[in-house]
Amino acid sequence: MLARLAAHPRGGRDLFPLNDPLALATVVARAHIVAAEGDCGYALRLLGKAQAYAPETAWADVPWVTATATASAIVTNLAVDLLKLLPGRSPDSIGPAMSPYLQLLRNTIATHPDQANLLGAAGYLPPGPLRGVRFIDLIWWAVQDLNL
Repeated sequence: MLARLAAHPRGGRDLFPLNDPLALATVVARAHIVAAEGDCGYALRLLGKAQAYAPETAWADVPWVTATATASAIVTNLAVDLLKLLPGRSPDSIGPAMSPYLQLLRNTIATHPDQANLLGAAGYLPPGPLRGVRFIDLIWWAVQDLNL
């Protein structure tokens, strides 16, 4: 539905202005509209802020977040900043909501394997925000960061 709204001649991001009082649903809707317009970086920043506010909800569980095209379209600093927005040590209940971010991280590392800042941030993730990260992956990312 949001994709159809984004494509409408009178649609787009202006349908969901970020004015006070700001509603979480507006932020999330705007993120998905902006992504449909092709600005995945800005969209991910908005989703990250929504995720930090309500971590148990799977705001990012949509195909465009986990697509390899998204990982190749964003700059690695954005992925690092997004990791910082996600909750630190967290209960198991939010693990499913973090799964799309884990896939985005893996895709971004695969697309940009020589980016020390990304590998360093990934290698030193605290246990918790991305429950699907294997310990061996964390070690590998940290070692790759040291090798750069």
